[in-house]
Amino acid sequence: EDDIFKNPVDYSVGFATFSLVESLVGKAESFIKLYDSGKNNAHWQAGIATYQTAFDIAAHIGSFYDNDEARIFLGDFVLDAYQDAVETLITHLDSQDKLSLITQALSWVESSKSTSLNMGMRENKLKKISGIPAALLQKERDLQFSISKIQQSILVENRQIELKLLQSQLTDRRLELSRLHNEFNDFPEYLSQKSTNQSIDLKHIQESVLDKNTLLLSFFELDDRFLLFTMDQNEIKMTEIADKSHLASLVQEYQKGIIGYAAGEKYVSGGAGYELYQMILGPIAEKMEQFDHLMVIPHGILVDLPLDSFEKSASEFLIADHAISYQYSVKLLESFEYQSFGDYLKAGFAPFYDNVWKDKNINLPRLPYSREEINSLLGESFVREEATKKEFLNSVSEADIIQLSTHALPGPEDPNQAFIVFYPGDMESRLFTHEIYNLDMAASSLIFLSACETNFGSLSKSEGILGISRAFSFAGCPNIISTVWKAEDKSTAYITSRCYAHVEEGLTFGEALRNAKLDLLNDQKMAQFHHPVFWAHLVLVGSVPATTYFDYLPVYLWIFALILLGFGFLFFKSRFAVKDVSK
Repeated sequence: EDDIFKNPVDYSVGFATFSLVESLVGKAESFIKLYDSGKNNAHWQAGIATYQTAFDIAAHIGSFYDNDEARIFLGDFVLDAYQDAVETLITHLDSQDKLSLITQALSWVESSKSTSLNMGMRENKLKKISGIPAALLQKERDLQFSISKIQQSILVENRQIELKLLQSQLTDRRLELSRLHNEFNDFPEYLSQKSTNQSIDLKHIQESVLDKNTLLLSFFELDDRFLLFTMDQNEIKMTEIADKSHLASLVQEYQKGIIGYAAGEKYVSGGAGYELYQMILGPIAEKMEQFDHLMVIPHGILVDLPLDSFEKSASEFLIADHAISYQYSVKLLESFEYQSFGDYLKAGFAPFYDNVWKDKNINLPRLPYSREEINSLLGESFVREEATKKEFLNSVSEADIIQLSTHALPGPEDPNQAFIVFYPGDMESRLFTHEIYNLDMAASSLIFLSACETNFGSLSKSEGILGISRAFSFAGCPNIISTVWKAEDKSTAYITSRCYAHVEEGLTFGEALRNAKLDLLNDQKMAQFHHPVFWAHLVLVGSVPATTYFDYLPVYLWIFALILLGFGFLFFKSRFAVKDVSK
């Protein structure tokens, strides 16, 4: 183009597109420099538009990738450009419309997060409604199953000749799956929908997703500091968390205090948990007081921090005031309608209630309180030899709530090697993340992963933690309770059983989990488990509680309405009462 103000509008997919994205980012930076020197607003608008074009092209590229690894690589590559663009907006707050820039910054911040997860979940939905024949979808499932079986075989095979053969088979199956996904693109509606850029509509989220009791907290890591955006139904605000190096040291100190916990050690208040609260949440403390529920979208070094264990003051944890849930990105937020607990179909699995498994690579001890956990679910229970991988896979398509009280091992080096264990414990009974990705849990309501480190794994700059919990999100489950560090059996069983009791009372999953933790903290019989290591590990990644009409009526209006109803009843009773004339 001869006109420097024009940007590409027709995108193609190829190796050169990475260079095009980089070139557009450089062009955007050049326009912003021109604006800074001459204050020509046309240069400013062109710079912002060019950044957006770079992001649109990257999203278009990602929609044609057919695997999670490639999309994660792309998301991490583009994140640097998003950080540069957000930095540009923040440094020009005084020269442009401040609210407009903060809103644009939040939109870009959330567009940069969990791009692969969002694309995968979206495509899973589109495949069902875009006219792709059932035979092709079954072929996809068969290939995915075959790939998973080969990957499991590779893990246990030691013979080099057999390993080479398995690797060759794996490559062939992946190429076949890739060709199949290209066939999907021959269906116009599917191709059109998946390649359409889905911009974030913050206004819609404010008006239709967030309820009046929910405050959204979105964190974003820059080179030297963090940004914290807050959003409720009425406004969007931003604060800066300066001194990133000090924040990083506090996070490390906090995690060391948890991971390095020694049995019988008493919790000392006023340490890193208190300092983290003051540094991260102190600036918005007054704002938070207005809300019962915090929806947190973390980023960077803050991704695996349970905020409910932060201290507002000595021995006063944040959980005392708020139910806290988490999500990977605003793009994934949706409201969730809660049913009566009795209406849910429920299934619980406790394969290691009195069973153990041990080989040269792994030692899985008994979990004596796991049976207590699944019994509190008040659903179908699978214990010991009944709690098999096959039974779980049969339950996935039927159960609304699934409780997995078992062992799990994260894959900090390779996310695909993380797994959950069923009976008896051998390789065939392990459910790997690459298998979870292929499940369809769109009709489910909650999965409770009462196992060690199910929300732990390797870290992607754009996706966050690549662990078991994320795999269940990819499969479509809207609410997942998981663990960010190793779980203690007895305290976890206590919280689990109390959580389900509160759900049965009508509380949302977030409220129920919070109240269950408070029950533990207020129970003197469980005093030895009051250290955060025993309760803060459980976190909810989930949806926003759906708002009902009745939520908006103030309490005093309900009282007034009941009084009027009472007077009305007395009036009609006296008017139409039959007189006794016998006396």
